[in-house]
Amino acid sequence: MTTASHKSVTVLDRVRECLARNEPQKGLDALNHCQDHSPQADNARAVCLMRLGRPEAAVALYRKLLLSSGVLMRQDAPAQFKSNFAAALLMTGNLSGATALLDELRGTDDPGARRLRDALGRWRRSLSPWRRGLAAIGIPPQGPIALDYAPGEL
Repeated sequence: MTTASHKSVTVLDRVRECLARNEPQKGLDALNHCQDHSPQADNARAVCLMRLGRPEAAVALYRKLLLSSGVLMRQDAPAQFKSNFAAALLMTGNLSGATALLDELRGTDDPGARRLRDALGRWRRSLSPWRRGLAAIGIPPQGPIALDYAPGEL
């Protein structure tokens, strides 16, 4: 194992510990201090950003990480990164983008996608009959959608 990859593993372990203690800012600080920009580190950065209530910044990071040519999803992208991206999109109010990503992940065994689908179902059931009716005819609720769990998986 090279020194750089060993350093990355150590930092990611530290980030996991920070997230487990609900200290995403400390995790983000550790990542930014080490200057690691591997896909795993950038995913961890985006998870920290979501948990800090900055989903727009997480979406921007996932777009750079997961989209080729700025518009096409990289086929080799890990399911975990895609489900995290879907969570960030949902948190910014992009229901159609999040749903499209979750549809792409259907049939995978990704725990993040499963948690997000469950949370989305709970959210839909919490809508008033009026809002559910509007959604049924293609008019989704406007604005961010709050998740009832700490978003993102490392």
